[in-house]
Amino acid sequence: MAKIVVRQAVRSDIEIYEALQASRWREENIASHKNLLSRFRTYPQGMLVAEEDGEIVGMVYAMRIADYDEAHPSSWYEITNDGACDNHVPDGPILFGVDLTTLPGVGARAGDALLVGIGQMAIQYNIQWCILGGRMPGYHRHKATMTADEYLWKKNKHGKFLDRQVRFYASVPGLKVVRVIPNYFDDPDSDDNGVLLRWRNPFYNWPFHSILARVFPHLLDIEDAYRVAQRRLRAIRK
Repeated sequence: MAKIVVRQAVRSDIEIYEALQASRWREENIASHKNLLSRFRTYPQGMLVAEEDGEIVGMVYAMRIADYDEAHPSSWYEITNDGACDNHVPDGPILFGVDLTTLPGVGARAGDALLVGIGQMAIQYNIQWCILGGRMPGYHRHKATMTADEYLWKKNKHGKFLDRQVRFYASVPGLKVVRVIPNYFDDPDSDDNGVLLRWRNPFYNWPFHSILARVFPHLLDIEDAYRVAQRRLRAIRK
């Protein structure tokens, strides 16, 4: 299996970004060419590309914002100025995830790589927090029997989050599932709810940002190996 490599986007990647979104999202949720260009021009550092064997298999965009009220979270449209992201705050202490899109078949691997890339970006530029608004696409099958909040925290028989997408978020080291965001964006599968996700930069205000950003993926590999070893040890003890 080829390794997925993450790099910063260039202007010519915009057309591929459009095609990626068209392969994954409903028409109402696909960013316009104008908005993708606006994002790139406003904060090009926030647009990352995941490649496998030279083929683009995923892209992500994040912008910096000044503050975020977790008690009364804003909608995706309010935060991003309807997707244009021209309200980006250059020195904002929060990196807000606007969009993450991957090709079918490589979703989890490309998504993991892009989220690590966002973490590296936060470390590189000494940004304190990353905030993401995720989906819980399985909720539409359960909304007749439970509230969105009940569904978010519902676990399956293995003790993991019932929603497959939320399960993925919870598997990302350091990424915390916080709460439901009502009326977050147009998403019938999630009944228009979002999932507030928060990641704190563990190296905020440390020196040597560039070095720490480069070694960050290797630290995650070590942490992952430790977690696997702990699970195996628990299984042996049982």
